[in-house]
Amino acid sequence: MAEGSMLTSAQVAERLAVSPDKVRELISDGRLSAIDISANKRRATWRIRVADLEAFISGATVRAPEPKVRRNRSVEGRPTFFPQYQRGVV
Repeated sequence: MAEGSMLTSAQVAERLAVSPDKVRELISDGRLSAIDISANKRRATWRIRVADLEAFISGATVRAPEPKVRRNRSVEGRPTFFPQYQRGVV
């Protein structure tokens, strides 16, 4: 593929093994460079240069997922707008 070639978000998603929505998220976060070629600005139509994709891939690092925070389910942790759950009522 030529260096100046452009890819759609679907093609990039296929290469990265992610969804097209994830590619659009990477673009909106500024982590992946892209060009908006849409005629109207209501919905963006993105094209990604092969060189930008290769730069993203070479600079991408794998982060461990954030640990899930477990909520305390004790009676004291219940909101006050549920009076039936207050201590001694139920």
